[in-house]
Parts: sequence; C-alpha cells; structure tokens
Amino acid sequence: MDVMLSVPAGLVCLGAVFALLLAATWRRVVAGENSTSAVSWALAFWAPAFGILVIGVHALVSGWTGADGNALEIAGYRWRGDEPGYMLILAGFGYAWRGTRAFYGKSGRWWLVGALIATLLALQPVFGGSGHGAALVRELYLLLGAALFLHLAVIELENGRCTEPLKSAGDAILVCKSFSFTLVAVVPFAVWQPLTLRALGDGGPVWLFAWLVLVLIHLVAAPLVALQLARERADLRLHVFRTEDELTGLNTRHAFIEAVEADLKRDDHFAGAFLVLQVDDFREITDNHGRKDGDLVLVAFAGFLRTVAGETMTCARLGEAEFGLYIPGLAGKPVELLAQQLCLGTCLLKPELDEKPFSLSVSIGFSDTERSGRDFDTLYAHANCGLHEARRRGGNGCCAYSPDLKVKDFQSSMRKALRLIA
Repeated sequence: MDVMLSVPAGLVCLGAVFALLLAATWRRVVAGENSTSAVSWALAFWAPAFGILVIGVHALVSGWTGADGNALEIAGYRWRGDEPGYMLILAGFGYAWRGTRAFYGKSGRWWLVGALIATLLALQPVFGGSGHGAALVRELYLLLGAALFLHLAVIELENGRCTEPLKSAGDAILVCKSFSFTLVAVVPFAVWQPLTLRALGDGGPVWLFAWLVLVLIHLVAAPLVALQLARERADLRLHVFRTEDELTGLNTRHAFIEAVEADLKRDDHFAGAFLVLQVDDFREITDNHGRKDGDLVLVAFAGFLRTVAGETMTCARLGEAEFGLYIPGLAGKPVELLAQQLCLGTCLLKPELDEKPFSLSVSIGFSDTERSGRDFDTLYAHANCGLHEARRRGGNGCCAYSPDLKVKDFQSSMRKALRLIA
C-alpha cells in the first residue's frame, strides 16, 4: 500500500491522465489539420506521456518484485527498464521543436534530434549502472536536452511572430520559456537527491512531487496553446482567402465591395471614381499560350495596377481578367486622363510568353459619383457600360459612362438577338 501511494504511482497516474487528455486533443488537432506541425505537436505530447508511464510502471514493478531493472543485456550493455521512457521524453521535446519549425514552413532538422538520441544510446554503459552517479548523469542529460529543444522552439516562435503576427505566439513563448526554466531550475535538486530506482521505491525525493505538479501544469498548457495557435492560423487564412486574391495578391471582390462602400458612406460630398478594367483578348492568350502564361499576364497587370493604386486607391481582381479601381476624391475629366494613362502604361508591359515579349492592352470603363450617385451597384453597372463600349470600339481604350450608352447597349443586344432568330 505504501508503494501504491508513492511517487511511482503518481507518475503512472500522471501519464494516464495526460494520455487521456491527448486522446481528446488528437482528433481535434490532427483530424482538423493533417499537417506536419499538427502531427509533430501531437507526438510531442504523446511521447512524454508514454515515457512517464514507462518510468512509473518500471518503478512500481521494481518495487513489487525487488528487481533492479538491469536484467536485460544487449551487445554487452546492461539496459535499465526505464531507459526507453527517458528516450521517449527526450524525443517528445524534439517533436515539439520540429512541430514549431513546421508550423512556420521550415524543415525539421532531424539530425539534431537524432544526435541527442544517439548520444543517449552511446552512454548506455554509464546509464546502465546503478546508484547516484548514473542517475544524476541520466537526469542532467534529459533535463538539459529537453530545455535545449524548448529554447530552440522559443527562437522559432519569436522569428515566426515577426512574419506572421499571431496573438497566441506570445503565450506559446511564455509557456516554452517557463517550461524550460522549470527543467533547468530543478538541476540543483537533482544533484542533491538524484532520482534513483531505490528512491522511487521509497516514495521519491522530496522535491519530485512539487516539480511534477509544475510539469503537469506546463504539459496541460502546451496543447491548449498549440490548439489556439492552429485556430488563429486557420482564422487568418480564412480572412486572407476572403480578402486577398490567391494569384495576384490584390483584394478580392468581396473585400473591394466592402472598402468602396465604406468610403462612399463616409462623406456625401466626397467625390469618387470607379474604373472597371479588362485585359483584352485574354481568352485567346490562354488558348494560344496556355493557362500558365495566362496567369503570368494577370500577375504582371496586377503588379502594374498595384503600383498605380499606391496607398490612396483601392484595387481588386473582380473576375477572370477583370479588375476594379476606386479612386477617392476624383471625378470628371481627371478620371478620363487617368484611364488613358492606364491604357498607355499597359501597352508598355511586356511579359514574356513562350520566351518572347508580349504586348498587352486593356479596355477601361469608368463612372464617378457626380454622374452616377453614391450607390456601389450603380457605379459598377455604369462603369461596365463604359467597358462594353470600349470593347465594342476594338479595345485598347477607355470610355466614360453616359446615358446614351444604355440605349446603344440595348440596340446592340437587339441586333444580336435578331441575327440569332434569322
């Protein structure tokens, strides 16, 4: 009964409870995002759990049977029964570092994890012994190796926070630093009272229970922070998907509408111009040169439009080869002059298709708040009328909206319908 209430029994209970916690988070992390980072983080939580179970069960069995754990001899080395547990714990911290690197799109650098595990195996003659010396070497190696991996994870989190600002990254850094400090701070106590098998059977060193409580707190906090990081990453990607076109990097149609409508509602006396731009003969470009070269054309034109827009204008990709540009504070003749300059600037673009420079042209229709009002749908529809007229004239030009364009567009549609009937 005394043995069952000792620290080995506590280790077994700790590992079992933690394993159940990980079973609940496994499906949430891995099934939700089957990525290298998610799998590595899950293994980082699972491996120490089973390592703790192995060490606790070995201590309990040794306490019941009186065995010293050195009965197994392989290649001249006498293996302790709890050594796989220490290896699992060290590998788990290595997985934590690897998962953090993978989360930010970096390779795992398995050579460092493998080197530490290989060193652990090479030191089996030292670990295979019994007594305070062997226990001290084993514990120091494990504690400092785990702290090293946590420190490397902190470095990856700090570097990643500069490129991808996630709020939970600060919490993850705090947990890793605190966990690393907990591992290093216990070294003096391990030197004072090493964690030998006899000490475990007698209930364990006096410092072990308080340290295990701190470790348990960090082991519970770590998966929670990892889940929060994954959730924030998913939310950020969803936001980018809704607001940024994947190919060109411009605003999506949805984000463009929100931005323009917000500007139109800001001040009823504030002018604004709406331009709809379409790359001429884009379907022929994709038919003759392929979809990949068609994408190169779109990226080249989007880069030109982004440069023109700067910080004051709002631009977006509205369709396959259709783009939108909203200019606050502009109306009348200056809008037409800008549209003409955009046509001339597009002609200067020379993307290489089939290793040859290719000349682009664009058709532009535009409207402004002075003639079309401050309703987005009306501005868009009127600019589209101008675009259709510019394309009807042969492209590579611009056309402003006027009420006559609606009549011309209706007459053109009627003529096409009559030709089809005939």
